Amino acid sequence: MKKLLFFLALFTGLALFYSPPATAQIVKKTTVVKDSTVDADVTTIVLPVDNITRSAEIHCTKVNGTIAGKAVLEGLAHDGTNWIGIDSLTLGNYPINFKLFSLPSGLPHAVYRFKVTETGSGKMKPIVAYTLRRS
Repeated sequence: MKKLLFFLALFTGLALFYSPPATAQIVKKTTVVKDSTVDADVTTIVLPVDNITRSAEIHCTKVNGTIAGKAVLEGLAHDGTNWIGIDSLTLGNYPINFKLFSLPSGLPHAVYRFKVTETGSGKMKPIVAYTLRRS
């Protein structure tokens, strides 16, 4: 009976420490359209998405001056012409502005992009976008 209780406790303890294998996240850096944005400027970055893309992240780094504006995650409408705003990040006068955006489940849009509108009087380094995918 003691052996049975010992093995039962042993297997219960081992089961508590078991964790299923983790699925890897694949990060893909998107090519930037231009080197920097200066003063009032608009930059668009098309995101490479596929059926395993789950989220997108944007980084806007201040070089000098005052940074203000908005970064909007947009999806291409079914008409192939209009863009629909999904979520946004308000750019503040900080050294780095960044946000992780979750893409809609099922990816209802064929194309996604970030549209960054800078309304301040400063300069931002290249705007970098990343997409996170599940393997």
